[in-house]
Amino acid sequence: MSNYKIKKSSKSSTLRDVDLKLQVYYVYILQCEGDILYTGIATDYKRRFDEHSNVNGSKKGAKFTKSHKPEKIVAVWKTKNRSEASKLESRIKQLDKSDKLLLIGDNKYFKGYFAGLVDCRKYRRVV
Repeated sequence: MSNYKIKKSSKSSTLRDVDLKLQVYYVYILQCEGDILYTGIATDYKRRFDEHSNVNGSKKGAKFTKSHKPEKIVAVWKTKNRSEASKLESRIKQLDKSDKLLLIGDNKYFKGYFAGLVDCRKYRRVV
């Protein structure tokens, strides 16, 4: 028996995977116009970047990225589930810009910033 739970969408009869604990999530940092950094989470960070960038007329970008156009993805960490991604996103958002730039530049700072706050073994840098 599979550990996946399947649930019918309330809007259609299409089946979708609801067991988010088994789904990989990514925490990403975008560099936006004006040298501003934006941190978010997604199951597909490349698709999410396109949504933020309004590619193909997408209206799914965050309110912040509508007024601060994303230029590029500067860092991505892979997590095991949404809960871990949300914890890491929250911790990164608490850093000041200079600390975020250090973290983006060299992942060795990861443990220094987050040891004791999150289990650093659960995160792996992708970009």
